[in-house]
Amino acid sequence: MKKMTIGIFAPSSPAHILFASKYKYAKSRLLELGFNVKEGNLIQNKNFQGYRTASGKERANELMNLILDEDIDILMPVIGGYNSASLLPYLDFDKIKNTKKILCGYSDITALQMAFLEKTNFSIIYGASLIPTFGEYHSKNIFGESSFFQALIEKSYDLIPPEKWSNQLLNALTEEWKNERLYEKNDGWKILNEGEGRGRVIVANIETFVTLLAVILFPI
Repeated sequence: MKKMTIGIFAPSSPAHILFASKYKYAKSRLLELGFNVKEGNLIQNKNFQGYRTASGKERANELMNLILDEDIDILMPVIGGYNSASLLPYLDFDKIKNTKKILCGYSDITALQMAFLEKTNFSIIYGASLIPTFGEYHSKNIFGESSFFQALIEKSYDLIPPEKWSNQLLNALTEEWKNERLYEKNDGWKILNEGEGRGRVIVANIETFVTLLAVILFPI
């Protein structure tokens, strides 16, 4: 696989500022794994407006610049958060249709992914945001990283549960995030209703997905 370039953007939380040391480590981890990295202009300029970096229009411009950059293969958000849906009115989907890249992310990034799934030729990977996936200091997020590579390379694969899991919160506002994470053994899938089915499955954050109804019913 050729060396791919990942464009980093901040459509929701400015976690690259809030968790600066963890962001720096996560970016170095991407380089260690063999990727090139380009930061969006709002990230480079360290724009900060509390829960976001800038207005919806400015954040959309950051994303558009990365989309139109021919060197970039993958678009990856810093993290999720709130308000990525506010980019949608300002994205030029006519221009985006002429490009084909990969859009990653999860949680609030669902708002962007659903629009790109409907209106573009992009490939969508639900998962792999920069800080949560590549910012694990000690044990590293091996399952998340391997799943990301699997989605990049393989056309199909089995969904296998990870061997262990953790819901431990390591505070990234301090140096606590560098501590060793505590894990629990994973006993496998929990089956709620047995049976078989066929169909197209769209993976999304339900809360964000529901808010998109307002975009459909009351377009801007």
